[in-house]
Amino acid sequence: MISNRAHNPHGYRPEDPRFGLSGEDLKNYYLSQPTQFYAKCIYKRESKDLLAKASTSHELNIKSSLNDIQFVGPLLSEDGFEEIGIMYIMNMPDRSSVENFLKKDEYYNLGLIEKIEIYRFISSNKNRFGDRSPNHQMQLFVCECLDKNKITDLRAKTSEAHHYYQGQIIDKYFAHGPLRSDDGIDLIGSLFLIEVEDMKAAKKLVASEPFTKAGVFQSITITRWRYSCFLNL
Repeated sequence: MISNRAHNPHGYRPEDPRFGLSGEDLKNYYLSQPTQFYAKCIYKRESKDLLAKASTSHELNIKSSLNDIQFVGPLLSEDGFEEIGIMYIMNMPDRSSVENFLKKDEYYNLGLIEKIEIYRFISSNKNRFGDRSPNHQMQLFVCECLDKNKITDLRAKTSEAHHYYQGQIIDKYFAHGPLRSDDGIDLIGSLFLIEVEDMKAAKKLVASEPFTKAGVFQSITITRWRYSCFLNL
């Protein structure tokens, strides 16, 4: 790994628009990006039959906002046979807009949602569904990595190794980037949408991540997912 920390203190790759940015310039870059959110809904265990009955209305709600959706698809059990939830990456102006979208969903109105989590997200690439078809010999995973408290300095020290590592496996990412506070200022974690062979490979990828090795993350959640069937991808 060739270090150019003096001119590129966070170790961004040359093709990354953040290359060379730090401090206020980096903060302003993030604030200038389209406002995106990652949302995750987990279904109640006993909701399987009702989910099937409400699926048409559920799909219509998604299709009504499809222009604002970067990625969408059901979260799956590790064996891939059971839908346990759904995840979205959406272009929305604020958290309340995401909440309003989710509350219009028939799954929500029928009380089928056990838990909702929403995080502001800034993707390091501009991909969305349709830009890349999944390899059906592989599996998709969403990896949510939330930071420990007061970890800013350790993140900064590890960022060069982090970006170098990502550069070596960049083809495995459908999307990747920081999770941030709702106002876009504070960094609270990382999100990776990856395509690998199986859960074992997904865990290995995240375990090999320099932020993981350095102890940046408080929690790591890796969940299998797929594109929603009506996208025909």
